[in-house]
Amino acid sequence: ISNQSHCNGEPTNEVVFSATLPSTYSWVNDNATIGLASSGTTDTIHSFTALNTTPSNNAGVIKVTPTSGGCAGQTDSFTIVVKPTPRLNSGLTPDSVRIKTKPNKYNNY
Repeated sequence: ISNQSHCNGEPTNEVVFSATLPSTYSWVNDNATIGLASSGTTDTIHSFTALNTTPSNNAGVIKVTPTSGGCAGQTDSFTIVVKPTPRLNSGLTPDSVRIKTKPNKYNNY
């Protein structure tokens, strides 16, 4: 299972689990703030909107365990990293931003 890296607000890639025997799957996500539920029992994690409201990378480690015939298989894991949205770091506000034009009788900068 491949790791993923996405920007805040982007869709993730769908993840489909498979095993050497017909299996059911259980998975656990250690960080639901990335936009994915904390656990599930499906063979597919459908695409979801990646979330990050922090100024740093936000990551979730997903651990997946297959089960077949009552026997648990080896747990595998992958990481989904959600990069933050860049924000302009200035004292400017929309009201203080002006487009300067050539002075004329209507504007006098």
